[in-house]
Amino acid sequence: MRILMAAIPCVLAVLLGCSGGGPGNDTTASPSGASSTSASSETVHFEGNWVGTLTSDQEQHSSTAILLVNGWGEFRLIADGMQFVGWPRRTETSLAGTVTGIRAAGTSWNDGSTSGIFDIGGTITGNDLIDGTYHGAGDNGVFTLTWVTGDESRGEAIAGSWVQYDANENIVASFQVDQAGMWVARLRGSHANGCQYSGEFDAWTNWYSYDLVPVEVSGCPLVDGVDLNGTYSGTAALLELNHGTTNGPVLILALSNDQHKQMTLFLSPE
Repeated sequence: MRILMAAIPCVLAVLLGCSGGGPGNDTTASPSGASSTSASSETVHFEGNWVGTLTSDQEQHSSTAILLVNGWGEFRLIADGMQFVGWPRRTETSLAGTVTGIRAAGTSWNDGSTSGIFDIGGTITGNDLIDGTYHGAGDNGVFTLTWVTGDESRGEAIAGSWVQYDANENIVASFQVDQAGMWVARLRGSHANGCQYSGEFDAWTNWYSYDLVPVEVSGCPLVDGVDLNGTYSGTAALLELNHGTTNGPVLILALSNDQHKQMTLFLSPE
């Protein structure tokens, strides 16, 4: 199975320039120890993986959207060369907060900035459907996301060789994830453009996703004058995605850093 740049619009611009019962309110869904509560007046974690669409009112454009929320409540919404990162909180029926919206290298928001603060809001229905809005940096729009089941075998599932395809079905990057040890699984990879990756998965964070503890990126060329090298952190998830003729296990790596740089990788099993 091949994941192509053309198949999922938010995939690789930065480098190459299902539904089930939602996460419940019991602590068994949070092996990390991040407990939750059913009281609608209090905030709760909503870790898990969400898939849907994001539509920009300004650009009149819809794209595939994927939200990864790790066991600590960090929110990463990725769509069409964008990444929204932050800590908005949900109650039993609502979502609200602010996030940092970061564009891929060589692109910008409507106000000309490459990153900005966005207000996030929305309603949650049945604990597995989010209807939300975003606003900031000269852009605003809506997103609809449905909770999907993540892989529950944790570190064992991500071990092995993974590759990245371009729009012409050429392999342009190769990654290796070691079998998880006591706490972590090592990640290393290389791209045809010279980028080298080295980091670790915190493979035991929770049932739905994996923390990516500092990932070092080196050897990358400038992309529209932007230096992508540096230290990143992020979230990864193993999802079954269906998009046109593309389906099967996809290892998603969503990375960002304090310099407001980001990259999202969609990897297929080799």
